[in-house]
Amino acid sequence: KRGGDDDDDEEEAPKGKTKDKGYPKPAADEEEAPADEAEKPEPSATGGGGKHSEYKVAKVLSAESMKKKKGSLLVELTAGGDNVTVVTSFQNVEEGKLVILAPEGSSVLGKEVKRVKVAGEWTAGVICGPMEMGLPGDASEAIILDSSHEVGSAAPAGGE
Repeated sequence: KRGGDDDDDEEEAPKGKTKDKGYPKPAADEEEAPADEAEKPEPSATGGGGKHSEYKVAKVLSAESMKKKKGSLLVELTAGGDNVTVVTSFQNVEEGKLVILAPEGSSVLGKEVKRVKVAGEWTAGVICGPMEMGLPGDASEAIILDSSHEVGSAAPAGGE
């Protein structure tokens, strides 16, 4: 009987190790949960008063095709202050158009916008399309605003 007891103990020990290995998995799930929570307040922020608190109206100063990254444009924008360079895949961005810019430090789809290098060019923001604004529409095109919006002002939450 004692031999049987020892076998049981040995079987329990590996189970204990398995449980230890299992602990990081719930922790990963816990990390994902706050990310979901971070996304939930965003729509309420966009709905308040018709203006988006983080995003700005920006004017396109130039839009050039990138040689290093096909299908992308290197866009220079002004949002009322310093000029901002953004790499985007939206092909309807043209010089003189007004777009919605999520500047560095804001969040798009629950992720913080950071200044990073893309294909050798610095990008310090995100030009928003319907998907980034949580709106229906063509996700392959940026939201183009009409001339009634002031450059540098808070972007309209409805993208109009």
